[in-house]
Amino acid sequence: MAKEEEKCVCGGPGVGEGGKKRVIFPCAGASKTGQMTNHARVRLAMEGYGIMACTAGIPIRAPATMEKVEKGEELVAIDRCPVACARKVLEQQNLKVGQHVIVTSLGIKKTGELIPKEEEIEQVVEAVWRGVGA
Repeated sequence: MAKEEEKCVCGGPGVGEGGKKRVIFPCAGASKTGQMTNHARVRLAMEGYGIMACTAGIPIRAPATMEKVEKGEELVAIDRCPVACARKVLEQQNLKVGQHVIVTSLGIKKTGELIPKEEEIEQVVEAVWRGVGA
């Protein structure tokens, strides 16, 4: 029996404001601000801004992730801090980032806590919708 191919179930590029197909990549690092990037991208996807994609799928060129990138018109990186891991992962694969938001540049402090506050998540979501980092 042939091994069943594992497939991503996260769907194809959604069309956000302005008709642009956006693909959102979080940092999701081990801190409150890192977790905030993932919470924000989920909220942005639910609000119709774009679709979620797996940042870890970029360097291994995972087929489902690369298909989203190819269909997308703008790549959005949401990083927790100026180290900019999500943006750098994309750029190292020669992918152009159209918008790059750094959570700590919004005045949110990077701490060891893992549960972000709702108002801080909303602050990140609003910054992305406003085009901060575009």
